[in-house]
Amino acid sequence: MRWNAQTRALLISLLFVGAFSVLSGRLVYLQIVQNEKYYEHALDNHVRRVPIQARRGDVLDANGQLLATSLPLKKITIDPIVLREVWDKKIKRAQAKVSKAPHTKVPTVNELRADLVYKLSGALGITTAEVQEKIDKKTHYVELKRRVEMDSVEKVKAIGCGQIYFEDDFLRVYPNQELASHVVGFVKGDQKEGAGGIELKWNRELQGKDGWRRTEKDNQGNELVIYRVQDMAPRNGYNITLTIDQMIQHIVETELDKAVIEYRPKAALAIVTRPRTGEIMAMATRPTFNPNNSKTNIEATRNRGITGPVEPGSTFKIVTISAAMNEGLVNLDTEFFCENGKFLYNGKVLHDHESYGTMNVHRGIQASSNILAAKVALELGAAKLHEYIVNFGFGTRTGIPLPGEEQGIFKPVKKWSGISIVHLPMGHEISVTPIQMIMAFGAIANGGLLMKPILVQKVTDQEGRVVQQYYPTVVRRAVSPKAAEMMSEALKSVIEKGGTAEKAAVPGYKAAGKTGTAQKLDPETKRYDTRKDGRVIASFIGYLPADDPEFCVLVMLDEPQAKLTYGGQVAAPMFSNISAQVARHLDIIPAEKSQIAVNDHATQGTTHND
Repeated sequence: MRWNAQTRALLISLLFVGAFSVLSGRLVYLQIVQNEKYYEHALDNHVRRVPIQARRGDVLDANGQLLATSLPLKKITIDPIVLREVWDKKIKRAQAKVSKAPHTKVPTVNELRADLVYKLSGALGITTAEVQEKIDKKTHYVELKRRVEMDSVEKVKAIGCGQIYFEDDFLRVYPNQELASHVVGFVKGDQKEGAGGIELKWNRELQGKDGWRRTEKDNQGNELVIYRVQDMAPRNGYNITLTIDQMIQHIVETELDKAVIEYRPKAALAIVTRPRTGEIMAMATRPTFNPNNSKTNIEATRNRGITGPVEPGSTFKIVTISAAMNEGLVNLDTEFFCENGKFLYNGKVLHDHESYGTMNVHRGIQASSNILAAKVALELGAAKLHEYIVNFGFGTRTGIPLPGEEQGIFKPVKKWSGISIVHLPMGHEISVTPIQMIMAFGAIANGGLLMKPILVQKVTDQEGRVVQQYYPTVVRRAVSPKAAEMMSEALKSVIEKGGTAEKAAVPGYKAAGKTGTAQKLDPETKRYDTRKDGRVIASFIGYLPADDPEFCVLVMLDEPQAKLTYGGQVAAPMFSNISAQVARHLDIIPAEKSQIAVNDHATQGTTHND
């Protein structure tokens, strides 16, 4: 080949064509094949996606009083990548001025960083090391601090850094501190997830859904407000209105605190319900906790009203005896011989606290005779006894809308021992939760109808529109109205002179109720602690007015420390104190003067053991 001018020109042309083809191919690849990748990269440099946090809904009591709310604060974030780009440009501009103004100071990146770190540390109250670690990250979005109050926000704004952003944030607070804490619950550290009580069970409704906003930035990284577009507004959380009455809750918790000081129990609890509807008006447990404190002892957060089933003791006698009444096997006048206090059955001796001879059912309930209850159970039979225990709601969860409810321990008949039929009537060989027990009592107060507990009254949006309403629900009929009426008549006498709970009397009102003193199993011997000063669970459950019940109260003390630890001695007075205050709060009209005299006389009598 002769390398003349024409040949060289052709070769050069081919080289240009080849180079142009490669360049064109690369451009096609970048513009078409990799278009989405580089488009996103460009957006990332100039468009910022800012999350908008949804406000968590409020928890309110039955009268609209706040139990939990979210205070508006700010979350402060920074864009370290753009921040470094701005610093680089600032340094280059300073360097360009040096030729015209030789004394111009050219800052270094380290100097700019140190200055910003110092200012942010002072404004936000965090260490310089923490600030530096955050702004040195190689990402567009770094959280400097959450839940910042407005005075600190203004200090940060005064720094004048365009790469710092301010987003809505919230602080979950509980205005009443410990009040109703086991019902309301608490939230985890990020404030977005419930960790107990209503906060956990109703987390989806309360938390809402976060939104976002895209904003455009200039070449200095500053937001161009005129181009701000809100792409997705947050859906704030729903508000949850409970059936809890804050005043009744306060009454209950005050009395619990007094009892804890006086009797020093291992644990204590109280529940107040409305029998006709199943509404929970108060529920409290000791030990307790402050949901505003993030370092709470987990054991203190346990709601003992729905967990940790225990043997109920003599309060359980209402099940056996009302079942026999419902079957037409006994009435209040039916008599049984109580073996003078010692009843031998299947090789085991069942004791009464006193040597009773022949007594009728009415007196047997008033005196809380174990032997009479056992003989009623033998009349009823194992199959029927099991059936009624189930009918009263034991062995299954009540369905109260709180997390962690336990169903208790109740064996099928085929697993009963030879003495189960005489032990069950007095509350042994079965474990129940306090919520099960008070709902069973509520069935007696409600004419035999077992109600499902209601804790949430309604769910509403931020504008007050009702999203969901909850109404009273009948689970089943436990016993007939006649059987419930007979049992209620006997329960009135428990609080009168000669009953086991004279100290439960409420001046001005006729009440009905039952004591319980359940011996606890000795952890070493695995036998019941029958010592005089042994460990017990003392309880009382009652309602008033007895003839037209407006509310029911359960009080329970685990291992009270007192000279006498019977339910009639330590729990009954608590019932009286709580009931008197609740009755006034609900404006319940007192009984006739004659009845007041009876009740006043009852409070002066002596208490029998149960």
